[in-house]
Amino acid sequence: MRGDADATVAAFVQSAWEVFARFGMGPAARTDGPELSGIVADFNPPSPPSTSVVRASASPALAIPDADAQGVVSALTLPDAGTVRALTVDVTITHPYRGDLVVTLVAPDGRAAVLHDRAGGGADNLRRAYDSASVAALAQLLGTPAGGGWTLRVADLAPDDVGRLDAWSLAAEVGPAAPPSRAAVALGAAVPSGAQGVDSELEVPEPGAAAEVTLSVDITHAHAGDLGVTLRGPTGKRVMVHRRGGAERDSLITSYGSDDGQPLAAFVG
Repeated sequence: MRGDADATVAAFVQSAWEVFARFGMGPAARTDGPELSGIVADFNPPSPPSTSVVRASASPALAIPDADAQGVVSALTLPDAGTVRALTVDVTITHPYRGDLVVTLVAPDGRAAVLHDRAGGGADNLRRAYDSASVAALAQLLGTPAGGGWTLRVADLAPDDVGRLDAWSLAAEVGPAAPPSRAAVALGAAVPSGAQGVDSELEVPEPGAAAEVTLSVDITHAHAGDLGVTLRGPTGKRVMVHRRGGAERDSLITSYGSDDGQPLAAFVG
């Protein structure tokens, strides 16, 4: 599972801190500069991050309406125990033709993950566990707060065969919120005149959906009103954040966010 990999990395990082701390190089160690004067040692490693698993289950025995895209919905509530690090969803559905079914999990923040999309043809019943390590859609829900209402939607998109949502359960491995992913590059390249411009690329190391995006730029230019600045995401989506504004400025040193109504909101979720 993805959670197992995260736990392995966390254990390695904790072990490294413990080794550094034995030599006085814990996280609070300080020095005045490269001459090693004014050394303040720290022999205490940081506390290891704690994780736990919260669970909920339901047995709604809901009849699934035939040939109805709205389907049926069952809700579960998880406690506000931290940020989701891994997810497992168990589904039990009685149906004579599971290729008719679409099963979707919706997180408390409204993000949705399709678990089953009319697969399996004429096989009967759907009894399966889905986890965030092997289902990419579920992995996109990692990082969201666990607390709140989670819903499972089951729709039968074809006529003739009817079924029932018997039961489902949700297990979330939770832990402290991960620090924001950051990446930066010092380019130092000249910006040529003309529409071609100059590109700079960087990679954000953490996978998953973005809850918030901030772009900071530092561009030296004699006339900021000449500039157009566009951010392109990993899916190819492009958002222009600066379009020849600020004619009175001689440089463009600013940040752009994803708050409601701001251009970078297009990259959230």
